[in-house]
Amino acid sequence: MEPRHPLVAAFAAHLATRASPHTRNAYVRDVKQLALLAVAGAPPVALERITGSHLRRFLSTLHGRGLSGRTLARMLSSWRGFFKYLAEEGKVKSDPCVGLRPPRSPKKLPDALSPDEATRLVVVGQGHVGLPLAMRACEVGFDVVGLDTDGDRIKRLDAGQSVVEDVSDERLSSALASGRYHPSTDGTAAAGFAAAVISVPTPLREGRPDLSFIESAAALVADRLAPGARAWWLAGHRSTEPAATAALAALDLEPVLDLGLRLGEGTGALLAERSRRLGLDATVVLADTFRGVVGAGSEDPWYRGGEHSDTSVALVEDLLGRFPGISTLVAEGMFPDDTGDALADRSLRLVHIDVDVYDSAKATLEWAWPRLGVGGLVIFDDYGFYECEGVATLGAELMAAAGRALRGITSLNGHLTLVKLSDEPLPTC
Repeated sequence: MEPRHPLVAAFAAHLATRASPHTRNAYVRDVKQLALLAVAGAPPVALERITGSHLRRFLSTLHGRGLSGRTLARMLSSWRGFFKYLAEEGKVKSDPCVGLRPPRSPKKLPDALSPDEATRLVVVGQGHVGLPLAMRACEVGFDVVGLDTDGDRIKRLDAGQSVVEDVSDERLSSALASGRYHPSTDGTAAAGFAAAVISVPTPLREGRPDLSFIESAAALVADRLAPGARAWWLAGHRSTEPAATAALAALDLEPVLDLGLRLGEGTGALLAERSRRLGLDATVVLADTFRGVVGAGSEDPWYRGGEHSDTSVALVEDLLGRFPGISTLVAEGMFPDDTGDALADRSLRLVHIDVDVYDSAKATLEWAWPRLGVGGLVIFDDYGFYECEGVATLGAELMAAAGRALRGITSLNGHLTLVKLSDEPLPTC
């Protein structure tokens, strides 16, 4: 049956050559509903005099009758088409649908887990962290799948032979006998879990935890949260890790160094190149024994001396030679004992200390502090690394005695930054 209202009939005729029969019928049906609402209003209103307030009331009425948000969204789309047509024909001056949104449909709650699924836990990695966790989870009633890619390890676990000292064979055997612990290399065994815990080994760099992948992931998230933040970042070098290359590509960052390196050989070159780009009249001094760690003492249980000696003056000078225009000075020898006097007349704005042990870090800081300008920075690179206990001790002592001379700022990547606040002497540790 053709619509009786003249404006609805005209709209139907307008659609006859512009839409499929199905679309035309749907639009006309929705506009007919609008005409009925307009007539039934208190007071009634002509179609060409409908306002946004009328439409909001109509939508509310239909929603109260049980129409879903999806149905109302479709209906509102038809009304928009109708009023657009009326505007083109000069029947209305403005579109009353502008700014309108249909009521939202209630969100469907997720299906509840069954009792069996609610107690199913997957622990990925059955080493020093994962296996004790899996054992404790079994003991409190969880059904645990212990996943690991090491087939030999899984065979030993399945036979009741523990692979870590924190879990006895008896405790492991008890978990297996309970039927709640299932060691496996097959990922499909984890299907239907309620929660998964990933406890895989931390990647290492020179024997230290390598958190660069966390930094890269954080950078990707930060740039999403604050678009444009990448403009403030400088990539030091391109790691050989595939994930690091992917992160640099996603952030559209070109590293200062692209030498296929994994370690920190380029720190000095990075600082010098950055200084050049900023137009600073500054020389970057690179001081190192080139014989490894020196000065290890009672505060440094992980060090005996000579560690990290895999570098040389030739290597550093080769790196520096790839950046024409930078100003650098290489000081070979124990610092400051051997080379400090030659640099005594210099003023400093940034000091980067990466010597790993208490006495060397303290001696370097005591030499640098009186030469550091107010507002200058001292960065302890290895403050947060678990093997560098001496540097962590020194940092804690400095922050406890800071007073008005300095402020200490720690970061999640293991650095401690000291900001010089005044010309007061360095606090006594």
